[in-house]
Amino acid sequence: MVVPESYRSLLEFAIKYRAGETVYEQGSVPDRVLVLLSGLVSFEAVAPSGERSIVHQAVPGELIGHLQAFAARPTETAAVAVEDSALIAIPMGRVADAFRSAPDLALQLIREFVAMVPSGATEIATTSTEQASPAAETATPKETATPAEAATPEEAATPEEAVTPAEPASPQASDEQTLDEAHRPIGDYDESSFFVDKATCPVSGTRFSYIRVRTSAVRPASRDSDFHVTYRTVDPTHYSIVVCPGCGFAAYHDEFEQLEDEEARTALVEAQEERDAFNRERLSGERTMDGAVSALELALLCYRRREAKPARMAVLMHRRAWLERARGNEANELEYIRQACDLYRESYENDSSISDDKAMRAAYVIGDLTLRTGDPLAAGRWFETSLRFPEAKEQTGLARMARDRLQDAHAAVEKLPQSA
Repeated sequence: MVVPESYRSLLEFAIKYRAGETVYEQGSVPDRVLVLLSGLVSFEAVAPSGERSIVHQAVPGELIGHLQAFAARPTETAAVAVEDSALIAIPMGRVADAFRSAPDLALQLIREFVAMVPSGATEIATTSTEQASPAAETATPKETATPAEAATPEEAATPEEAVTPAEPASPQASDEQTLDEAHRPIGDYDESSFFVDKATCPVSGTRFSYIRVRTSAVRPASRDSDFHVTYRTVDPTHYSIVVCPGCGFAAYHDEFEQLEDEEARTALVEAQEERDAFNRERLSGERTMDGAVSALELALLCYRRREAKPARMAVLMHRRAWLERARGNEANELEYIRQACDLYRESYENDSSISDDKAMRAAYVIGDLTLRTGDPLAAGRWFETSLRFPEAKEQTGLARMARDRLQDAHAAVEKLPQSA
């Protein structure tokens, strides 16, 4: 896009961001209309599952956060400067002045608003259930291009991205009557952070309800190089696994009721005893760190019995390492990282169905985990492999991360003791 000449009259509102700086966070309500003058800005979304994806990258001339600013609505993505960038940031109280100085801005906004109306876009007009009172809870429209768990274990060799499922309505009274008291969420929970969902266990037939994290409650604080995200509020990854309070069957939300393999179901029934050691009944409510660990351990047991592909097991083991990182247990974290890395590598080398974009991401993750285990030479080779994919020209954010970590690997190689 070409930046109109009249925008020069708005330079009093100019602001600069360095590469990696956050322009605004997901879930925040912008108080300014933003226009990108130079550089590159990514829109990154974090799903309740904790998965992060790049939805779009703005180029000079594009408007940023304007729809939410005018509607006073929370953003569905975070805006992050991919490289050093300059933006015009016009406070809402000065927008009328900006229109008079730069009529092109008014025209650009009008075009965007008008273009959305015929398509029935919900950015402005729709009020989601996350903003409604609990008593008025109904199904939430899908948040476009927001990531979530992959629909099937076969899809990913690394943490997957897909569209976040809509928040379903809270169970109605007639449904609640069919749920045993023991199979409802245990304890109180913050309704501004969680909503209630329900499921039927494909192994035991148990009907139960449990809590899920609202997308609007997700507040990322920082991200590690292996995609582990630290949150200011509730950690959605602690709730990405659904656990049956009756038999302890555990799986990702999108896969919980998708158990059509009779052999796998039989194996899970026969393995009931190994799941009885966990206090699964309490996992339908708010989870402590120990609860998050129990849910993931149950998932690992169940996916092994289902003979899940290495790609799925790699993601689970990687998340297990993240929990140990949050606990501060470096020895345990390193052990889970090694196992995850082996599984990622097995999937990368043996699964011919992996698309090039996911293979690029897998190579990066393998490199990052290999570097964390103390092998910078091998890690460097994986980062170089990631950067050789043609997709690196489009996935500029991931390519930048790979180049940064390649430099880290080179620095670590220089510190290795020299052989005699």
